[in-house]
Amino acid sequence: MTAKAFSKLSAQAFARLSESVSVLVLDARRKAAFAREPQEIRGAVPLYLDTQAIQIPDCDRSRPIAVYCVCDGDASSVRVALWLVAAGYEDVTVLDGGLPSWREAGLPVEPIDTDAHAKLTWQTAPRLTADAERPIAEQSWLAGDSLPVRRKLAVLFVDIVDSTSLIESQDPKAAFGAIQEFMTVVVEEGVAHCGDVRDFEGDGALLYFAGVGEALPAAFAIRDRLNAERANGYAIPEARFGLAFGELLAGYVGNHVRRSLLLVGPAVHAAARLQKIAKPGQIATAREVLDLAAGSDPDLVTRFEMQSEKVSLKGFKQTVSVWTC
Repeated sequence: MTAKAFSKLSAQAFARLSESVSVLVLDARRKAAFAREPQEIRGAVPLYLDTQAIQIPDCDRSRPIAVYCVCDGDASSVRVALWLVAAGYEDVTVLDGGLPSWREAGLPVEPIDTDAHAKLTWQTAPRLTADAERPIAEQSWLAGDSLPVRRKLAVLFVDIVDSTSLIESQDPKAAFGAIQEFMTVVVEEGVAHCGDVRDFEGDGALLYFAGVGEALPAAFAIRDRLNAERANGYAIPEARFGLAFGELLAGYVGNHVRRSLLLVGPAVHAAARLQKIAKPGQIATAREVLDLAAGSDPDLVTRFEMQSEKVSLKGFKQTVSVWTC
C-alpha cells in the first residue's frame, strides 16, 4: 500500500466528482460527530467509525468512491480510503480538508440521510498491516509537507502503572503478554480516533494527533477499554495519561539502515511530565487543551477538575494549572 493508492481533491473538484450518479460518497465519522453536526454533502452515506467491527461498502470494485470526514488532517477519511483500496476498490478519492473545507468553499450541505446506510451492502473493513515507512499520519495530516515540518499537534503519553512490579512478579511470558494486551488496546483505540503511534517507549506509548478534538476522546476510549478488559477478568495493567498540545518539529532521523519519525518540542515534554503527575487511572492535561476541546467534546471537558495548586513541570519556566479526570 502506498500513498498513491488513492487521490485527494479540493472541495471544488470533489463537488464536481460527487455530482456523478455513479460515485458513492461516504461520510466517515464517529456517531457522536454525526449528532453534533447532523449535516452532510448531498447524497452522502454515513460510515460509522465507532462500531465494534467497522464496516465498509461491499459493491462493484470498479465503482468510484469519494470519502470525506470532519476530523483534523483528514485522518479518518484516509483510513477509510486505505481500507477501500485494500479491499480492491480501484478508484478512491478523499476530500482534502474534509467537510470544513467544503463549508469554507461555500458549498451546500443538507440534513444527514441516516436511511441511506441501510440501502447499501456492507462488509468488515480489512486489517491493515503496519507500514513503518508510511505511517497513517504521514498519509493524512502530514501529507503534502516536505519533512521536517513545524506543526501544532496533540501529544498523548499512555504509561503502564507499576510496570516494575509487573515485570518482577511474573514470568517473562505472562508479563510480556499483559504488556502486549495493554499496547494492543492503546494502538487500536488511538488509531480508531484518528491518531498514530509514534513509539513504544519503555513501559508506555507516545501517540500523536492532528488536534485535541481527536486526542481527548482517544484518551477516554483507551481508559474505558482497559477498565472493561480488567472487569472481564483480563490481567491487563492500569494506565495514567498525559495530554498536551503545541508546536512540534516532525521529521525523519537516522540513515539508510534504520530511520524513524521524530517528534520534538515542548508539547512532548509537557505530556510526559503531566502523565507523571496523574494518579493511576487519571488523565492529566492543561486548561489550554480543554479550551480547545470545548467545542467538539464539551461533555468530556466538564468531567475535569483543576488541582488545588499550580505545579512546576521540569524544563518549563512558568507554573501550570493541571486538570485531571
